[in-house]
Amino acid sequence: MPIVNKQANGETAITIEPDDVPANPPNSEQLSPEELDAEHHRRQADDPTFEAGRAPKAWMFHDEVSYEQELEPLWGKKWGNQGVGKLREVMLTVPPENEVRDVFYEDTAAYMEQWEPERPDLDLWHKQYEVMKKNYRDHGVLVHEVTVPDAVFGPYGYTRWFWAATDAAWVLNGGAIMPRAGFFGAQKGREPVWQKALALLDVPIIYTVRGKGVAELGGQVWLDSHHMLVSDGVVQNLEGARQLKQVFEMSDAKLIQIPVAGFYEETAFPSGGTSHVDMVVGIPDIGVAVIYPPYTSFATVKFFTRLGYKIIEVPSDEYLSGIYNMVVLEPGVVMCPTDGAPRTLKAMQDAGVTVVPTEMSESMKAGGAVHCSTCQLKRDPGPICEQLMETPLEKIGREFLVPEWEKDWSD
Repeated sequence: MPIVNKQANGETAITIEPDDVPANPPNSEQLSPEELDAEHHRRQADDPTFEAGRAPKAWMFHDEVSYEQELEPLWGKKWGNQGVGKLREVMLTVPPENEVRDVFYEDTAAYMEQWEPERPDLDLWHKQYEVMKKNYRDHGVLVHEVTVPDAVFGPYGYTRWFWAATDAAWVLNGGAIMPRAGFFGAQKGREPVWQKALALLDVPIIYTVRGKGVAELGGQVWLDSHHMLVSDGVVQNLEGARQLKQVFEMSDAKLIQIPVAGFYEETAFPSGGTSHVDMVVGIPDIGVAVIYPPYTSFATVKFFTRLGYKIIEVPSDEYLSGIYNMVVLEPGVVMCPTDGAPRTLKAMQDAGVTVVPTEMSESMKAGGAVHCSTCQLKRDPGPICEQLMETPLEKIGREFLVPEWEKDWSD
C-alpha cells in the first residue's frame, strides 16, 4: 500500500511501493539488476514503436494500438462490467455509524426516508452484509471491501449512504465513470473516498460527470452487454445522459433512458416514487424483466413487450421486499432479497431464474438492497439481446433515445 504522510505545513509526501505499480513484475524489489534488465528487454519486444538505433515510430500508438489493448498490461486487469455475463469482482462498503445518526431520523422527510422512517438495526445490518459478502465469495466473486470512518463529513454535513457502494462508480469496459449525485446534500462527500478506493484497486477513472449534469450510474441496469437502462428522474437528468452518451459509445454501449417516478413534498411510500432504475427494473437474464410498473411509465412496458421479454410484475404489496434489486451472478442466476415477495419469487423461478436468497431488511430501510450495496467491477462478456442488435432503438423505443450533447458551458 502507498505510504502517505501529511505534513504540518499542508504538504503531502506519498511513497509508492513496488507492489503498488500494477505492471511491475512480482517481487521486483528482490530481482537483481540483470534480472530487471532482462524483464525490460522481454517487454520491449512488445513495443511497436521501438526499433534499435532509430527514433520511435510514434504513429503506431495513433493508428495501430488502442487503449483497450493496453488496458490489462498497463492496469493489471481488463476492468469492465457490461451486461449479464458471469460476475468476477465487486467492491462493497461496510455500513458505518453515519447511516443511523439521530439527525437523519429527527427529520425523515428532509433526509429521504422513502420506504419506512424506521432506523436500521446496525448490528443486524452488519450480519446481513456478511451473508451477502459470503454469497458473493461462494459464487466465485472476488470481494474488495471498503471501511470508512464512522464520522464522515461532506460539504453539507454528515455524509450518508456509504453503504450504497453501487454509487461509487459505474465500470465500463475500460474503466470507471465517477458520478455526480443529485438526490440530496447528505450524499455528497462519498466521491473522493470512493475514488481513492478505486485508485488503490488500480481501476482507471475514464470520466467524471461535470457541469450541471446529474448522473448516478451505479443504480442503473444493464439490459445486455451493449445497452444500459438509465433513469430520467431525480438521480439523472438529460444533461448527465448527454455527457455520458459519447463515453458509452466508446465502449460500444448505448443508453436507454426510461422514466422513473420521483417526488415533490411527499416522500413516503408509495407517494415518494424512487430513484435509480434498479428500484424499478431487474434483468436476471436476456428475455426476462422484473418490473414495478407504477414507478416507471407504460412506455417502458411497451418497450419490453416489443422486445419479446417475459415481464414479471412486482405487486405493490411486495415492493418493499426489494426483490427486484438484484445482482446477476451469471446469466439466469441472481442474488436478491426474497422475504415478503412469494409471488414474484415463484414467477422468477417459473421463468427459469435461479435465486440466491439474501435478506436485506436493514439496508431496505435505508433505501435499497443487493444491487444498491454493490459496485460491480469486473464481469465476463455475456449474452446479447438479438432484437435490439437487429432493430434500431429508434424503432423499438424512440422515446428513450438520449439526444446529442449540445451543452453550452457559458452558463
